[in-house]
Amino acid sequence: MGIREWFGMSPYSEKTTSQCALDRVLTLYREALVRYLAVPDCGNVDDLIASVKRTNKKSSDVLFLDWLAEKGLPKLRDSNFNNIADQRKFISMINVDEFVLQNEMDFSEPNEVRGCIISFLSDLKRYSIITGGETDDQSDH
Repeated sequence: MGIREWFGMSPYSEKTTSQCALDRVLTLYREALVRYLAVPDCGNVDDLIASVKRTNKKSSDVLFLDWLAEKGLPKLRDSNFNNIADQRKFISMINVDEFVLQNEMDFSEPNEVRGCIISFLSDLKRYSIITGGETDDQSDH
């Protein structure tokens, strides 16, 4: 199963640098979710959430999972990343998110990992603005 299927997203129509960057960061976010929630990887994110809700009763995790299922994942699934052009802004934003999360993957502060996941999903509007047809202007304004 591809990473986009795991998150319940539509597959991309063309493999571009932007698509590969998005897949790379989604793969890292899947790893972060699995490790943060301390469960084996499930068939998809919905199975992961259901599994954790059955076994983990920590209130902070339950609240996080509720938010993830009700708000975070719908934002991800509603974002149209199917035809992302290779835009510098988009790739740079993805690279920053990936860098920040990679630096938290030692899990010295697990809440920071959860915060990275929430921030990424909450900020999807800024990605959709960039992917919504803006051109990749080569000049620096």
